[in-house]
Amino acid sequence: MLYLKPLLLLGALFATLVACKPEVPLCENDEQCQTAVSPANVCVNGSCQECLEDYHCVANRGDGHSCYAGRCELNTKSERLRRCKTSLDCHDGQGCFNGLCTTPIVCSFDSQCGPGAGCFNRRCKKCSPEVLAARKVCEAQTSMVNFDFNQDDLSIETRQVLSNAAQCLKLRPRLNLIIEGHCDERGTQEYNLALGERRAQAVRSYLSNLGVDPTRMATRTFGANQPKCEQSTEACYATNRRVEVSKIPKN
Repeated sequence: MLYLKPLLLLGALFATLVACKPEVPLCENDEQCQTAVSPANVCVNGSCQECLEDYHCVANRGDGHSCYAGRCELNTKSERLRRCKTSLDCHDGQGCFNGLCTTPIVCSFDSQCGPGAGCFNRRCKKCSPEVLAARKVCEAQTSMVNFDFNQDDLSIETRQVLSNAAQCLKLRPRLNLIIEGHCDERGTQEYNLALGERRAQAVRSYLSNLGVDPTRMATRTFGANQPKCEQSTEACYATNRRVEVSKIPKN
């Protein structure tokens, strides 16, 4: 009998806690959560939660709040989250995402990271100003090389341009290449498409011989369908006989 009363009290307390536990609405999208219950904002794994990312909390609760297990709580870390407009407003190694300075989950370009940091293996890390400067040139660069009439072999000037591009790509292992072959307007559609493909493949093979991973490079041909110059002159023909190498981030 002495033990019965405490057990009854514990049972009543448990029942009260269960009864008071808030029901989490089920959902298929964020809109259902925003109309179902407050302060739920996002649909996470089929149930409404207050947040998924820190910026949800900053937007709804104010600075200094972070997302923990779907709930917004005051950030007790030594350095609170900061609002930002660009990554220049953030500390080293951080990026500006949705108006909030955070260490990004993923990045593709150095420009997404803060001052003194670059994107390495999809993470922002500190690096020297010299490395950042070289990577910045590489990130923005689109290489173009030209060919002689009816030719797909690489000139000395073309090989030098591609050698520089290969060195650049070694600094940016997270960039893939799209190599596009083009021709001037002379010749049939079928012939020009085939010639454009041979030119693109010649560039791909040369870069591969210089150490660029072939799996990073894709080729395509436009033949004479995308001229840079539309006059029927030798100067225009020379401009249109080209291969363009564009860089895109890996997924």
